[in-house]
Amino acid sequence: MEAVPTDQAGVEKWTADKSASLSEFTTQSEQATGEVKNALTTLVADLPADSLELSEPDSESGQKFVDNSNAVASACEADGTSITLDEFPLLKF
Repeated sequence: MEAVPTDQAGVEKWTADKSASLSEFTTQSEQATGEVKNALTTLVADLPADSLELSEPDSESGQKFVDNSNAVASACEADGTSITLDEFPLLKF
């Protein structure tokens, strides 16, 4: 996650990047099966409308994001595919 830029061009790029990332999560959840699909579907469903909430300390949605991302990694591992999560800026909210 990157801080939101303050100039209009930067905001537009950040918004487009955010939309592309969310679209990728959704596409992956639609293509997955079993527990991986369940974990990805939960991850997508629990993402807040305002993604800046994910960077706020004591954020319930931020903690859900970390927990749900770890659940996706665990489901993938159990299904025989290891994935590596990028380091989260905050591991505990």
